[in-house]
Amino acid sequence: MRALVSDKKHKLRKYLEAHDAPCPECGYNLCGLKSDMCPECGLYLPDSGMVPFDNRNSRSIWVDVRRAIKSLAIIVLCVLAVLFLTCAYTLINPSEDGGISSFW
Repeated sequence: MRALVSDKKHKLRKYLEAHDAPCPECGYNLCGLKSDMCPECGLYLPDSGMVPFDNRNSRSIWVDVRRAIKSLAIIVLCVLAVLFLTCAYTLINPSEDGGISSFW
């Protein structure tokens, strides 16, 4: 098992010596990298699914799924923040008729 991981590391380092390749997580250019981790995001590259051969554009679908989940979480948090601020504003500045109709 260790030989397989060591072989993976060696092939990956050899490939990155002369090729531009983005990190599968953050997109940082890994060309010339001497370490096993991305210096930008800290991703451990031998286990990242990165293929250092001819098929450079191939990447795991889970990278895209992870990015989509992060984006969705940010959108949901923004919507919740707007709703919270709207409710807080109406509690601090109530309208004359007791509703929020004057706010809209």
